[in-house]
Amino acid sequence: MNGAAKGPKTADLLLTVAEIAATLRINQETIPNWIDAGTLPAIRIGRRVRIRRADFNAFVSAHPAGPGGRCHHPGRIHGGGLLEERRAYAGVARGLTRAA
Repeated sequence: MNGAAKGPKTADLLLTVAEIAATLRINQETIPNWIDAGTLPAIRIGRRVRIRRADFNAFVSAHPAGPGGRCHHPGRIHGGGLLEERRAYAGVARGLTRAA
């Protein structure tokens, strides 16, 4: 054996609706709306829904202010919208902690 780590590639990992909602700090009910609208690709496994990490990253890159170009939580000042959240998510994915 060559000692290479076995397991899924990072891009192939599946995220839950709860994980995405927590990352973007939005209501979990918003995510299925994006999935139903075809904005965010998802995989249905029985009654469960999972989103490929690569699809989530592409979604965030394509929608810096949220789908439709509007801020998804208007009362919050957050500058780059989903792009800022993606940067925070990338830090978490690398094992870095995010300062509150």
